Amino acid sequence: MDINSLLSPSDDYSSPANPSASPRPSSRPAFIDTDSNSPIHSGHTSNTTPASNPRQSPFKVNEASTSKPFSASGMSGPSEQVRDEVMTGGDDGDVAAAAVAVGDGIGAAYEAVMEDVSDGDENEVAAPIPLSEEDYTRIADLLVSITNRPYQYDSHVEYISLLRRGFLAHQADPREVGPYPLIKDLRKAREDMIERFPLNEIMWAEWIADEISICGGLEERLGVMELCAKAVEEESASVRLWKTYAEYIESQYSLGRDGDAVGKGKAKKVILSEEEEITLKGCFTLELVVETYRLGSLATKDNIAESHVLWNKYRDLMMMDLEANPT
Repeated sequence: MDINSLLSPSDDYSSPANPSASPRPSSRPAFIDTDSNSPIHSGHTSNTTPASNPRQSPFKVNEASTSKPFSASGMSGPSEQVRDEVMTGGDDGDVAAAAVAVGDGIGAAYEAVMEDVSDGDENEVAAPIPLSEEDYTRIADLLVSITNRPYQYDSHVEYISLLRRGFLAHQADPREVGPYPLIKDLRKAREDMIERFPLNEIMWAEWIADEISICGGLEERLGVMELCAKAVEEESASVRLWKTYAEYIESQYSLGRDGDAVGKGKAKKVILSEEEEITLKGCFTLELVVETYRLGSLATKDNIAESHVLWNKYRDLMMMDLEANPT
């Protein structure tokens, strides 16, 4: 036998049809329609998305959905059906001093966001100081300045900071009843700013935490989900924002399933109608929870220090699915 014939390539050998194919799934669900009429957009008519965004995020918004703010029909879940009983609990976090949770399922999510904002150090969350007469005068002056010169970045930041300080003080004061009088001004200030400037990670986290703390009805809960989707679209590699997004979806899924939130938190009873409860269960599904963690783990995989945060939770969910559905 000629040894050269043993070393030469076989005529039957064929290369892979597509050697460059990626093992990662190529399809991603579209989370939300940013044109939906949610409580986040109440009080103003301007478009909340900047006209041009130099950062092209891989997570696109579903522009075809116009009938309702969210549809779970396009969400792709794991390969096999995930049983409800595989979901268990969530991580407990330090309770931020300024966190005042309102609504079923709100406390745990709000505490998680505030823990992230303060990086887990309670000492970093100072007690909110009520607005003084000088502060109200300054707010009025800043509004005039921003109206006349809308591209003053520092004025936007200071204006939002003062309004938010008043909001936190109102939430922390047990004598205060009813909504914060300037909540619409605070929302509009943030919407106006993102039309001209990108928000950083902390600004997004604070905004989400504020909305979580006061949302109660179904539309408000969907509005928070929409806001989270915007945040991870703008800051697509942020572990903090993806973690906030996924944990909020998980808390709402737990609420729809058990009538309670994942984790701990103070909650004030908010009664949902039977139709709202059905819609809540249809929107916040276990498949959505798993898919959100999956997308977050893919988006943050290049963060060497924190890429494990979302990946570990997604892995645990898939392992529980495998144990529940071994075949």
